[in-house]
Amino acid sequence: MHIKLGFAISNTTEKSEDLTRKIENALNISDEAIELSLTRDTKFNQPFTQETFDLLNKFKYKSIHAPVRDSNLNGINYPSKLGNTLLDIIDTIAKNINPTAILFHPDVVESFDYLNSRYGSTLAFENMDITKSFGKTLVELEEVFKKSPQAKWVFDINHIYTNDKSMKSAKEFYDAFKDRVTHYHVSSLGKAHDCFYNTHEDIILEGIQNLDMPMIHEGNAIDRGMGLEEFRYIEGYLQKKFRHGN
Repeated sequence: MHIKLGFAISNTTEKSEDLTRKIENALNISDEAIELSLTRDTKFNQPFTQETFDLLNKFKYKSIHAPVRDSNLNGINYPSKLGNTLLDIIDTIAKNINPTAILFHPDVVESFDYLNSRYGSTLAFENMDITKSFGKTLVELEEVFKKSPQAKWVFDINHIYTNDKSMKSAKEFYDAFKDRVTHYHVSSLGKAHDCFYNTHEDIILEGIQNLDMPMIHEGNAIDRGMGLEEFRYIEGYLQKKFRHGN
């Protein structure tokens, strides 16, 4: 049984070889999927070279995660001067790697029309964790997709777990928005985003409803040197889950 699991990759140094090494490490595990995680302004320090783009283009599925609201980008929204500046850089990267999805958190969007116009069907939103002010319920996601009817959905099972420890609502979310799913976000919780190999919070993996869509791991497995172990752990669990028809 084959899984389409890849990793979120980012770099906060200014050395192109550091980013290259991380992408190569991810590629050696699987060429199915990768997400370029540009969630903070410090991650834009990384130099993108032609070698970077060539490596990224070896993956079958590519996604870019746009900046989110956190301690480094308190108050970022779209559109805004800072947000637009960072999106200009993302657009340059996108021209070189042709991603399937450019992902945003719905709680930082001031104008959905602005993002609709800029990204069209490449635009994607994910369901939010319990700490966010908007985008964590079915009703709120319905509102998002009414404003962006062409947008894709990134199904974050970690975020489901923060709102519902039983994970029963995962199927409700999937049934409501399954026609929009472009990929899963997969990670254990731990303190925020962790590796299942460490925490064994296997109930989160019950949120995976099928193996047809790519999965992006957000638990910094590549940075921790745990990519292969984590891949095998998730693969083993999902093979057992779907072999039994769950």
